[in-house]
Amino acid sequence: MDHSKDNPAGQLSGHSTGHRNITAKFIYAKGTAEELALDQLSQALERKDGFVWVHIHCPTPQKTIYAVPEIPRYIAKVLSASETRPRSDVIPEGLLLNLRCLDPKHTQEPNSMVSLRLWMNERIIVSVHRKPLPFIGKLLTRVHEDILVSNSIDVLRLMLEAIIEDMTNIALDFTEAIDSLEDSDESIREKRRKLSEYRRGIISIRRYLVPQREALLRLPIDKLAWLSDLQRLSLRESADSTTRILEDLETAKDRANLLQEEFLNITQEQINTKIYLLSIVAVIFMPLSFVTGLLGINVGGVPGIGNHLSFWIVCIVLFFIMLIEVLVLRYLKWL
Repeated sequence: MDHSKDNPAGQLSGHSTGHRNITAKFIYAKGTAEELALDQLSQALERKDGFVWVHIHCPTPQKTIYAVPEIPRYIAKVLSASETRPRSDVIPEGLLLNLRCLDPKHTQEPNSMVSLRLWMNERIIVSVHRKPLPFIGKLLTRVHEDILVSNSIDVLRLMLEAIIEDMTNIALDFTEAIDSLEDSDESIREKRRKLSEYRRGIISIRRYLVPQREALLRLPIDKLAWLSDLQRLSLRESADSTTRILEDLETAKDRANLLQEEFLNITQEQINTKIYLLSIVAVIFMPLSFVTGLLGINVGGVPGIGNHLSFWIVCIVLFFIMLIEVLVLRYLKWL
């Protein structure tokens, strides 16, 4: 029975105990696969007509990994590490590779990358991750149906293609989001808030994608004699594709920075305009306030106290003072 078909979204079932979740398959070079029990792994590794894929998905994989005797103990320690960074190492037992994948539920949140740990050689590939990765479940299903994989590197190639596709899509999403934000009718405050979220998302992805690119570029594929020339070319292409994604993210980040500066300049210009208008109003009413204040002092001798027309005369004088001020300001092009 193929357990991966029951749940192709990455929640794989197999030989499980408690939170442990492990699936083992023997993949024939001719393009089909069959389920394996853990006690069948040793016998399956001796066969020459295919290879073994052991996949472990659970929040705490340590006990599950150590329960597979075919995995060397020091390799099991690397695969079960709680914190990992993208890396690639060739060891006598094969290739160790740590990759980062997008969390499909939180593609734009900081620290939303899922660690995928791999150990492989010509006879076996072991994949470990703690959070769901839907493309792994789909791949486990497809090895029974419509894909041909000759060895573990072909599985790695398909994983890298899925990871790169997700990364490419998220880079395009950031670019389109920034483009739409530039033409949006939202307030500057809301635009700046969204732009800050986009920048944090880009920085979070680049944090892991840069070392992942370096790990793929440093991958000593020439030391892996069991790789074909086409597989070597495919791995180099994966590194080049990762570089292109980083360039797209860098471009999106630069555009976000420019928009941030532009929004900041617009906000500053609006503030300056309001301050300028307040200053003009103060300039106009300062002489008027001086005259009214002078006439309002509570001492004897203020002219016009006994004349009932004095108020209107003062108002007319103030009006002409204000008119002269406005004309002078317009002449100086301050208005």
